[in-house]
Formats: sequence, C-alpha cells, structure tokens
Amino acid sequence: MVDIKTMQQRLGLIFSDEQIPVIEWKNKPLSVIACAGSGKTTTIELNMIYKTLNYRVNPTDMLCITFSKTSQLDMDNRYNKLYEIVAQAPPIERPHFTTFHALFKRILEYFKGERFKVAQIEKYKYQLMRAIGFKSVNNFDLNELIDAIANYRSSLINTLESIDGLENIESIPDTLDFTYDEYKKVISTYLDLKAQHDEIDFEDMQSLLLEMLEDDDKREAVIQYFNNTYKHVYIDEFQDISPIQYAIIDIMLNEDYSNFTVIGDDDQSIYKFRGSSSDFILQFPNQIQGSQTLYLSTNYRCKSNILNNVKTSIEMNERRFKKDFQSHRKGGKIGIIKDKPDFERICGYIQQDVKEMGEDYATENFVVLSRIKFQLSLVADALMERHIDVRFKNKNDALQMNRFYQEIFNIIKMIKKNDSEIVKNYAYKIIKGLSKEKAKSVAREVNNTKVYWLDIAKIKVSNQKAMKETEKNIIAIKNESNLEKILINVFDLLKGFYKSMSKRGSKNFDYFKDVINYLQDIAKRDGVNYYQFVEKERAKTQRINQNIINGNGISIMTFHGSKGLEFENVYMIGVDNIYIPGASKLQYDIENRRLYSCFATFEEERRLFYVATTRAKNNLFISYNSSKPSVFIHELKDMDNQRRATVIDAIDDNMSKFDLAKTIYKKDGSYTDFVTEDIKGYLNTKLEKQAKDLIQSNKVKNKKQRKDYKFR
Repeated sequence: MVDIKTMQQRLGLIFSDEQIPVIEWKNKPLSVIACAGSGKTTTIELNMIYKTLNYRVNPTDMLCITFSKTSQLDMDNRYNKLYEIVAQAPPIERPHFTTFHALFKRILEYFKGERFKVAQIEKYKYQLMRAIGFKSVNNFDLNELIDAIANYRSSLINTLESIDGLENIESIPDTLDFTYDEYKKVISTYLDLKAQHDEIDFEDMQSLLLEMLEDDDKREAVIQYFNNTYKHVYIDEFQDISPIQYAIIDIMLNEDYSNFTVIGDDDQSIYKFRGSSSDFILQFPNQIQGSQTLYLSTNYRCKSNILNNVKTSIEMNERRFKKDFQSHRKGGKIGIIKDKPDFERICGYIQQDVKEMGEDYATENFVVLSRIKFQLSLVADALMERHIDVRFKNKNDALQMNRFYQEIFNIIKMIKKNDSEIVKNYAYKIIKGLSKEKAKSVAREVNNTKVYWLDIAKIKVSNQKAMKETEKNIIAIKNESNLEKILINVFDLLKGFYKSMSKRGSKNFDYFKDVINYLQDIAKRDGVNYYQFVEKERAKTQRINQNIINGNGISIMTFHGSKGLEFENVYMIGVDNIYIPGASKLQYDIENRRLYSCFATFEEERRLFYVATTRAKNNLFISYNSSKPSVFIHELKDMDNQRRATVIDAIDDNMSKFDLAKTIYKKDGSYTDFVTEDIKGYLNTKLEKQAKDLIQSNKVKNKKQRKDYKFR
C-alpha cells in the first residue's frame, strides 16, 4: 500500500484538498470538472495508480479514452513516469490508453474477424476537387472547401442526423461556404472511393458500431465483450464528446456506471462545429444516478494577473457549472493592443521579446494565436518581414499560398505578361459581363494570335461604360512599377467580384481587403517596386519551408489548435468582433429565428476566447485591428468600463438587434413561442432588459431595404 502522504513525498508534491478525494475515489460514478491548467491528467492517472496499489485493481482492467493520438501518447508516457516514481518500480501491467477511433476499430475488428483499411480524406482531395470541376460557387479555397465539407459530414454523423453524411440530408444551411450540390458531389464521390478501395473512416466506425449495438442479435455480445475487458472506464476531455460517441459508450456500459469516471471542463467545450456537445458533461450529475461531481479549481499554469482577468469573461456564460477557480502563481502580465492592418505594434512587442530572450527561447516558449487561420498568414508574414522566423504546421498556411494573395498577383501577372492560362481563370473576375466561357474563348485567341487579351475581351462585353473604367485600371497596372499604386488598382478591379461573391455569413470581401491593406502597408513602408517585391517573396518562401523542416521559429496556430498546450508568452492577434464572436454568423441565425444556435454559438465563442487566453503562463498580449474589438475584451476584469457582453452587443446591424428582441418577446413583454426552456437557460438580466427596451423603442418602416423595422 502507498498512502497519500507517501505519494506526495515520492513525487515531491503537495496535493490540494480538491485533488486528494479524486485520487482516492472508487466504486461510484464520478465527474471531475477540471479548470484550465489544473493538472487534471496527472490527478486522474494518480487515481489509476492509487487503485492499483491500494485497491488491488488490475491495471489492464482500466480503460482511458481520449480524443487525439497526441493526448493518448502523452498519457501513456506520463503514466509510466508517475507509476515508477510512486511505486518505485516500473509498471508490469498498464491501463489501456486509447482514442475513440482506435477503441471502436478494435471492437469492430474483433467481431468482424478482419482488419479494416482506414480511409483518409486527404488522400482523395484531388478526386474530390475534380468532382466539383475544380471550382467553388462561393470562390472558396478548394483545400479549405473539402476540409469544411468533411467537417460538416462529421457533424451530421456525430449528431446522429445521418448514418453516412448523405442519408436523410436534402439541404444544408445557407451559412456554409459551400452549396448543397457541392456537398452532395464531394461526399458521394468520397463514399464511392472508399467503397472501391474497401476502406472505412472514423465516422463509419462509429455508425457501424452503433448499428451493431442497436441490433438485438448482436448487442449482448458486444456489451459482454466490453465489460469483460474493461471494468474501470475513464473518458478524458468529456466536454468534447458527441451524441453518437456518448450513445455507444452508454449502451456498452449497460447501465453499470459504478466505475465510470469522466474528466473535463465545460468551459473548454469548443468543437460544436464538428458535432461535440457540452450538454453531456453538464447533465452528467442528473443523468447518472448516484454520481458525484468533484472540482479541480486551482490553475497551476496561468499567473494570477492573467487568470483573474480572463475568468470574469468566462463567468458570463449562462450554461456552465458555477465554480470559483484561482491561480496558484502570483504575478503575470496582460496587455491589450490597438494595432494596424500590418500588425506593426504586436510584431514590435514580439520582436522586442525575441531580442531580449533569444531566438531559441522564443521557438520553445512563444506562440501567436488567431481565431481564424487566414489572419495567421498575415501576422506570420509581418514577422518574417522583421526577420523573425515563424513555424507553420503546413507550408500551405503561409501568406504566399493564400488564394487572395495568389489571385492578386495572378491578376498583375495576367495584365503585365499577357498570360493566356491566367486569362482563362481570372479575366471574368475583373471584367463585368465577361462570363467564364467567354474568358476561356479570350484565352484561346490570345494563345493563337498573341494579341493582348484586353483588346479581345473588350469586344465580347456589352457594357462599354463599365469596360472603360476597368480598362483605366488595367492600363495603369500595365504601365506602373510602383507596387502600392498597382495594388490600389487591383483592389478597384476585384472589389466588385468579391462583393458579389460574399454572402451573409461569408467573409470573402473582408479577407480580400485585409490582404490588400496589408500588402499596401508593406509597399508603402518599403518603397519597393513590383519586381523587387516578387524577388523578396521568393526568398521568404524558401525560409518558411526551411523553418518547417528544421522546427525553427515561433509557433503559429489557431485558437482551436492551441487547446491542451501552454506557452510562456501568448500573442493573440485579430481579436476583433468581426472574427470573434463573428457578428455575421449571429445575425444570420437571428434572421432565420434560430435562437438556440445563436446563443449557443455566442457562448462557445466566449469559451474559445477563454481557451486561447489560458494558454499563457506568464505573459498574455491581446491585439485587435478594427474600430470594434471583440466584445469579450470588454469583459476582462481590469478593462476601463468593464462590462458584460450580450448577443445584442456583439451584432452590428440595428435591424438584426430589433429582430432578436421581437423573436424573444411579444409587445406585452411575454415570451414568444420561439423561446423554449433551453433558450431561457441562455437569457440573463442584461439581455432581457436590452431586448425589452428595443421592443419599446421607436421604429419606422423602411420598404426600400427590408420592408421591416429600423431605428431612428
């Protein structure tokens, strides 16, 4: 036997009053709500070791399920080290640490008597792009389009809406960056390719296993196998579980929850887009009879000045466990920075910190985070401009591979070089009335006659007035070498196309403007001409690729990608309201009276903000570029005029604000039929007051815009 005191002595640790009951827990269902940086993995693995050494539990009877291979390997390695220190001998037998993916595959293979070949959608990307003719209706990047379609299919299967992503699906929400026709073509092709190669993917594994468990002839055998093999079941990051995963585990447990332990943090549930739900961790105490909830509320990662500021934001969420968490370490620094489109100020802070602490230290301990991958490419390029190395996971994330960047410079090349291949793909985007087919015809004539493409295109359009304006921009680019002036004209040429392609909920035009503004700032600052810039970019691209190979440079990642990691210094960029919580997404939900989705999205975005800020151990910098920073910044404790943010604060359009108010309340102040009990759980005093005030405000008809209401 090894008691708590001995464990502490051998580990050189002092357990908190909250950790000890978790470590000693046995024979009852348990939910552990562990705040960010609370050492939950160490604590739960010490419970496994304690059971082995003191309760005579065989380690091989224990199963711990997590969501990623990285987490599984980390838990594996950590268990070995902890056990050897506590038991003063290496483990002879060990618990089973696995992912849902590997567990479901193992069970299926056991009962099917064959090994499955696992499909990777990445392998089929070319064929999937070909299925939609290598083009996107909404001009979305094709790599990102396939990824978005794959995520949406996963969410449909994870939420039990479809068994394969196609069955029962006859339409998709308009907020997505792809059409139903594109979705259907890509997924149909993907399903066919899997069948041809006799492969299944993780979504199939889930569906097949649930199918077995719903089959009266097979259910008992699967349940018996699972319970004979695993007698103590742990699920890590339980806030990320999906309905289909929960259904499978619940059936296999066969209502015996006595040794069922779940660990997670409802405040870190951030994967709604792929079908995960925090409802299961929130409802666990009510759904699992005899269960108990214990808390790990000490954050050992973030220093107090960081945690005390960011926790006032997450505490504004309505659908969460109310808990008081605190920092174990005093001090720390948090800074809010109003920046410029070229990220001059945040890059200045990073440059200063790299100079002070050294490049090697920065590589290991600094990270730059953004809500969206797109902005990371801009700030990474800005750092490279300052000769600060950065490290992407994938070279395609660099600005030079960004489709807006490539489109801008392909337009310039088409105009300066008379390149027929580029004419075919881009001319229709800058000339009003020139269709894609006409652009192909122009390209063929350029190829055959070598005549300048614009001279051919002019006679193929009817709107000559618009053509004259376009021609001015094209001639200006053709005769100009100053990059800043060239970019001004490129913006004029492409802005109409991007405005027409941007639908509500999509940010094509915003992204395009961001790239143009950034490039114009660089051109103005450096005073380089077009040809000098192109040469400089070639050298920069080589350096980026070399950094990926050698593992050099500051880490660059999204908020989502940073989950589970920690860094001494965290630099958050682009924390603007347009990106987080994303006003357009909320407004679209309001227009379609999807109240639950609107409120759920708003609270998930606040959780995402919390996850990103709590990656910081010592220093946290938050920067924004626009006139409207994220409403979550105003919730930080030390902000001037610190205040709670609501959905009404987050959305920009006054008409949408009024629409939200009248979807919640009738004129007499009572709830409308749209307000279900679930939706009431999201309402708070401030939001209700704002909505009632809007209902009572003056309004006028505005027939020209929406035949609806507008504020004076």
